[in-house]
Amino acid sequence: MTRLRFARKAVVSATLLALLAGCGINAEERPVESKAAPTEPESEVTEEASATTLTTGQTVESKEPVGGAPTYNYAPTALLDRGVYGLWWCGSAGDPLGDDAAHGVSKDPNGPFLGKGAATAVAALSGTGRDGDFDSMHVCDPNVMRVDDTYYMYYTGSLGGQADWGRNQIGLATSVDGETWERANKGRSVLTQSGVIDRGDSSYGTGQPAAAYKDGWYYVLLTDKSAAGSSASVGGGQFLQRSKDPAFTRGVEILTEKGFEPTSTPSSPRTYSLIQAFSVDFAWFEALDAWGIAHQVPDGTQVTFFSEDFASRPYEPLIIPGAWKEGPGFLRTFEGRIPVSTSDPCGTVPVTVYRSSENTETNHPTALRRFATEIENVDGCGSTEEALELLEGTAIPVQGNSTAYDLVSDGRLIRVADGEIAQRSAVQVLETRPQVLSGVSPEATVPLSAELVTNGEETGLLDGKTLYRIRGAATFVAPPDVHVRAVGQAEWQSYAPGATLG
Repeated sequence: MTRLRFARKAVVSATLLALLAGCGINAEERPVESKAAPTEPESEVTEEASATTLTTGQTVESKEPVGGAPTYNYAPTALLDRGVYGLWWCGSAGDPLGDDAAHGVSKDPNGPFLGKGAATAVAALSGTGRDGDFDSMHVCDPNVMRVDDTYYMYYTGSLGGQADWGRNQIGLATSVDGETWERANKGRSVLTQSGVIDRGDSSYGTGQPAAAYKDGWYYVLLTDKSAAGSSASVGGGQFLQRSKDPAFTRGVEILTEKGFEPTSTPSSPRTYSLIQAFSVDFAWFEALDAWGIAHQVPDGTQVTFFSEDFASRPYEPLIIPGAWKEGPGFLRTFEGRIPVSTSDPCGTVPVTVYRSSENTETNHPTALRRFATEIENVDGCGSTEEALELLEGTAIPVQGNSTAYDLVSDGRLIRVADGEIAQRSAVQVLETRPQVLSGVSPEATVPLSAELVTNGEETGLLDGKTLYRIRGAATFVAPPDVHVRAVGQAEWQSYAPGATLG
């Protein structure tokens, strides 16, 4: 569905107070001088004549690096879930002989990002160390998203060594908590290079994946310098593929000039480059009804917008200025979506990226910093249906009730009388109830008498014979004064399923 998303020309906020409210920016950050978005001649998609102008106002940058491994730090990916910020990036946090997918968490978007219970970042995934594995030495360029109960990490894997430079491949690992990972597809790569063009000494293979999920499809945007549609420079081009299987073993489609078309193999043909860039990330902007691709430009990060089918550009690009060496990575929530503003979810869109801002003495990118701004005057809640789409997974205060919250689940409101459990279940918690939902009643109510139960793998709220499963049970933390009753699998399955929460 195409929506008119702006009541008037959208403008990015230039006021620090608005950024404080919408993006969680604090006094430890500094403003960055704004610059206009440059023309982008290399792209193969032309902007619509009626494209809405999104002008960039003040951007705020974290004063200090948000964290990192002792050596190099680049290619970050960030996830906000239940009030916790997770950051993964390419660094050397484990075996010093190879790259690792380094990881840290923080309650503050400015970090520091440290491993749970650790004083430094930790290695979430490293090379296998086994001869013959495509990722035996290096795991780099992680891109992480959560779909339902599962975290997915797409990454670049490499054998290591100059002779193997052109053999980079894309791997996939999964996790239930974002901390402990298991390689998918029996440890084999999921996407490989086309091999149509031999770049000689500048061969790369395929890598730098950016992933998102929408309407049953797993999307991966990737670099392939050997593809038929690649160029010798500017990263070789960005090629978009999708499948309903996260491991891309079946039903693979590739974006072409005519739209998505099925392909017999997941690696070819790649004839159509969506954008000529490297160091990209990818996200769905629900309030704009558009995809955004973040990529490098001389002045920082440019966000280029595409319609849902990638056939047009409904908005002119935005620039997030400031120092840049490698990156960027969007701050996203579940399924690769951009977070909502907790203070004004219908009217503003917070946009945050992390990227390397300095080089080491040996010319390796490091000093990961956060750069944040927001888009104002958005009509993200033009109807009740649109508001519920936008606010999926959030907890919303209930008017006239200081404790209960409504959780948005699959386009419905589910009232949870225990507000603390509701907030702990939600992806984000809104500060006020949007006006468009002021008269909307919940489909169901979970009373205070409901009890938390677990079967060892899943957790839910049990109201009589109805069980409301809490999505992502591995990351749900019950209030300290609430008992969680253990039940067997047979008892768990005996209850009627209610809406999924979170």
